[in-house]
Amino acid sequence: EGSLAVPAEFGGRVSLRTLNDLREMTKVSRDGLRVWVSSGRDLYRAGDGMRLVLRATGNCSCLLFLRDAHGEFALVPADKAGLVALRRGENRIFPGTESETLEVDGAPGAEELLLVCAERPGSLASLVARATSGGVAVASHSYRIVAGDR
Repeated sequence: EGSLAVPAEFGGRVSLRTLNDLREMTKVSRDGLRVWVSSGRDLYRAGDGMRLVLRATGNCSCLLFLRDAHGEFALVPADKAGLVALRRGENRIFPGTESETLEVDGAPGAEELLLVCAERPGSLASLVARATSGGVAVASHSYRIVAGDR
């Protein structure tokens, strides 16, 4: 089984099994911390720019993952530490400045963004284990990439 490097605050590495467990958490409603991620669109062409809106019901540290059309995960770069900080009730535009966007560059097919947040960061495997006690939330946003000229 493979793994992916993540910031030290979230354990330094995460297994692909744990990432899939985190994806499953988006299907279960929980009390406590809740988070949202949206791009405002569900269809993109390669080369399009994407801006995200992130929101949380509490202050938390987050990681943003991309699951591409082939099922491969990658960490989306955030601040210098690789983290996204969210403040209770505020909409956070990502990337941060008005002129920045994430470039859509994947193969045609369905992609998914996975926002994993914790009030108290720890290893991602331990966050899955303690998810029922609160302080951990996961949200996803799916979109399609289509082939073709702009």
